Amino acid sequence: MKKTALYSRVSIQKEDGYSIEAQKEALQSYCIAKGFKGFEFYTDDGFTGANIEREDMKRLLKDISNGVIERVVVYKLDRLSRSLKDTMHLIEDVFIPNNVAFISITECFDTSTPIGRCIIAILSAFAQLERENIRERSKLGLDARAKTGLWKGGCHMPRGYDYNTETGELTPNKLAAMVEQIFTFYMQGVSPRKIAEKLNLKYEQTVWNILRNSVYAGFINHCGKVLPGRHKPIISVKTYEEVQAQMKLRSQKREVESPHLLQGLLYCGICSARMFYHKKRYRSRIECYSQQMSAPHMVKDSNCDNPKWWHDELEELVIADFLQHSCKIRKMELIEQKNNIVNILEYKKNELAKKIKRLYALYSNAANEILLETINKYQNELNALTKQISIEKDNSIISEQITTAYKQLETLPDAWQHMTRAEQKLILRTHIEKITLKDGAIHIDYKFDNYAINNDKALIL
Repeated sequence: MKKTALYSRVSIQKEDGYSIEAQKEALQSYCIAKGFKGFEFYTDDGFTGANIEREDMKRLLKDISNGVIERVVVYKLDRLSRSLKDTMHLIEDVFIPNNVAFISITECFDTSTPIGRCIIAILSAFAQLERENIRERSKLGLDARAKTGLWKGGCHMPRGYDYNTETGELTPNKLAAMVEQIFTFYMQGVSPRKIAEKLNLKYEQTVWNILRNSVYAGFINHCGKVLPGRHKPIISVKTYEEVQAQMKLRSQKREVESPHLLQGLLYCGICSARMFYHKKRYRSRIECYSQQMSAPHMVKDSNCDNPKWWHDELEELVIADFLQHSCKIRKMELIEQKNNIVNILEYKKNELAKKIKRLYALYSNAANEILLETINKYQNELNALTKQISIEKDNSIISEQITTAYKQLETLPDAWQHMTRAEQKLILRTHIEKITLKDGAIHIDYKFDNYAINNDKALIL
């Protein structure tokens, strides 16, 4: 004989106040009153209704597929699921094809009738609406906390801090001294692996995570934004910025040690994946990682058909363009004043803000995933520029980098042929942001083009 399945669920938060015991009692009473025999309980205690990845839900679905269930009875519709998509999937694709009736005793309907199916679709929509409202309210609450400089809370606390439940702030604990040591060791030239060994840390990645986390300098990271925090910093902002600069410099040094001149600068113009040197017998070919299945984590589009390059031919073209670019720059006058650099950054920030505003206007008229991705990308660039402006006002880091970079160009054409491979690689990385290859064409992005004026004093922006 087929049996009646009595399904009950509560979430971890138990937000609805429906205990498992109360649901079971109501379901059993209903079955007795209706004369249903051979019922069995299916219970998911501590599972969200946002999806159907639940232990007893899986057991229920298996029994339905085996043909041993006649009907499924729940106390209320949202006990089955809060997702309209999941609810309709269960009813239309699981219950109905297997001749299983679905009954909700609170809403007083079942799916054996057309009116029951109509009502269930309506109620599912309202259940999903409530779930989305809860999520939106939670997000607004987290946004508000971040803007006031408070930590978002939760179980994943940054190492070196405790969460003060009364004030909502982070407070340094006994591990704060270890965090400070990590930054000190790194500034002294110790590698993250050696730091982990010195401090008896299990993973080297723990050191990397701490070094990259701006929370230790007094900031709050929220949804890609870096906001001032109210907690006590463990290190100074200057120390944090110096460590970030050191990390970038060491990364460049590792790339320079490679024998490949353009390694780390090459990008595919079709799928945006990185490109790499593929060693052949006597020469290397420049290929897109999407065309190399041995590194699946680097693949952006497995159908990418960007042409390959011989490395020596590509390097020759890039060097020629770079030397020509250096001649052009030497004829220009460098903007050395810090205020002028800040003005240029402010100009770029304002232009980016205008783009974002126009994109939001388009998105409000026609919601589009690609538009949203572009907005998020530009928003991240805007946040980075805002941070860059603040740093430049305090430390003039960009001004010093530009001055050093342009001094390198003064004798470059004569010195190039006498440089070692490592020296050539280093100077290319100083001046080139990235090289994009697309359908046989080369596009080179130079880093400091926006910080020079030509002979008639017109800004290059």
